[in-house]
Parts: sequence; structure tokens; C-alpha cells
Amino acid sequence: MPETPEHLFLLCEWTHQIWANQKLKLNPSPNNISRIDKWLLEVLTLERNPRPKELVVGTLWQIWKIRNAMVFKGELPQLQEVVQEVETNLESFNRWNPKRPKRSKNYVDVVGKWLPPMKGHLKINVDASWTENQREGSIAELCRDENGVLRDGFAAKIEADSPLKAEALAVRAALWKVTKEREETSPTLEKNLKIEVQSDCKIVMDSLMGFALSPWTVEPILEDCKLPLAQLKGVSVPYAHRETNKPTDWIARVHRDNRLPRNWILYPPHPLWVLLSNDSELSCSSTTY
Repeated sequence: MPETPEHLFLLCEWTHQIWANQKLKLNPSPNNISRIDKWLLEVLTLERNPRPKELVVGTLWQIWKIRNAMVFKGELPQLQEVVQEVETNLESFNRWNPKRPKRSKNYVDVVGKWLPPMKGHLKINVDASWTENQREGSIAELCRDENGVLRDGFAAKIEADSPLKAEALAVRAALWKVTKEREETSPTLEKNLKIEVQSDCKIVMDSLMGFALSPWTVEPILEDCKLPLAQLKGVSVPYAHRETNKPTDWIARVHRDNRLPRNWILYPPHPLWVLLSNDSELSCSSTTY
């Protein structure tokens, strides 16, 4: 009999013993199987499916490994251990790859316009500008209220070996600043005030919100971010599209080039003033309370 996918995975004599396992209870036969993809779809979409889908797919993968071990290494299969090994592999996978939470309403991905925070809240936008040949750059923060009024901000030099690390450092600096000012009961950041800290670096924000695993290159920095997030009440870290982060991007680039005036918060330079004004106009035309 030719080794078709149907025969290899389902109809071979030794695979029958695997599918007949009490935890699978499947009985594939030439009478009810024409194509393996059709069979698999039917098994996985049964309304009352007593077996986990992962167990079925994992068994197919295990059969493929057993077949290769027999053909290339001459190893005889231990059929009674196949399903148990699949369950062990699934348990290990679930342990080290926990399910990621669904995206909540706090996850913001608005293209083209900056949206102000809710009344009585604050929104902090952060960004970074990095110079590859010098392995350094600048990070910046803008803190605005529901009217788009600039309440606070900062810019600082950093050392980083990648733009991703620079973006992560910007988020960490903002969270640490919020933590410090709340401990000091800063008039800018009252203890009960709800605050959004936004970045346009999707990798960093997805990692902090649990939608993705942290890249190893910035994992220590992101771990530093998670501590204040766990301790601070009312602080969230939604993603902001790059188009909504133009003022902070401008500050970071100008500071990187040593052209940012020291009094830029009290007296924003004209290009920054234009960007802030545009944000306020867009927010006023698109948002009502």
C-alpha cells in the first residue's frame, strides 16, 4: 500500500492502536476517510468533542516523529506511551506559554489623531530618538490633561544599543517618574489620578500588557516597568499609534541634537506649539464628554 498521508497518520495498523486510546477514542477506517484534511476538520469542529483539540493535533505530530524514528533510526514505537507523551508535551507547553489576556478597551490603537484622556485624568506620551553610530539618544515625555494642556514633561539623554532598548527606557523613565511624584504627593500627579502612559513602540507595549513575550534584549528593562505598574493604582500602558505621538517625537529628536531650550515646557518652541495645537484641535473636533 502506498504511503499516503491518510495511510501514514490514520490507516496504518500501528496508528490504529494509538487512535483507539481511551483519551482519543477515534476509529479511522478507509470507509470514512477520503482525505486527512477533511477528517481532521470534522474531528476538530465536532460540537460535542470530548477530546481536546490540542491532543488530536499533538498525536498527529507524535506519529510523524515515530514514523521518522522507525525509518531512519530503526527504533520500534512504544505505542502505549504515545498519548501520554503528547499530554506531557502539552502540559509543558502550557506551563511555559501561559494564555495571553484578551485585549481590553484600554488598548488604544487610534490612527491619525491624539485623543485626550477622560475628564480629570492625565495622558503621558513617551518616545525615544536613537543614533546608531553613537549608540546613544534621547527620551522624552509629555503630560497633558483632558483639554490638551501641557502639564509636565521631560527630556533626557540615554545610552542604548538599539532603538527598541531606547523605547523601553523611555517607558521605564516615565513610570519611575510617576512613582516618585506620587510618593512625594506631587501637585501634578495626585495619588488618585488615573494616568495613561502611552508609547508608539508596539513591541514594548504589547509585552507590558501581556499580549506578547518580552524580547530578551529588553526583558530586564520591562521587568523594571512591571514593578511600578503592579504597585501604582490607576496607571495603564496602552499603545499609541505613531501619528498620535508627533509632539513627543519632535522633543526627543531635537533634544538628541542638543537644540531643545531648557524652558521648553513653559515656553514651547513654535514647531512644538504647532504640534500641540493640532492635537488639541483634532481632539476637540472628535471627542465629546
